[in-house]
Amino acid sequence: MRVKRRDLIQELGRMLIPVPRHREVNERTAQGILRDARRFVEEEAR
Repeated sequence: MRVKRRDLIQELGRMLIPVPRHREVNERTAQGILRDARRFVEEEAR
């Protein structure tokens, strides 16, 4: 399963996380980006 790049960008919202410039992003890559984003948010909340 693949995730559309624009959907991933919307999911990330305003966060400054690098996202590959492909039309579709591999699901594992998308999961890794989201995992990193969640960690960032948790660290900033502390």
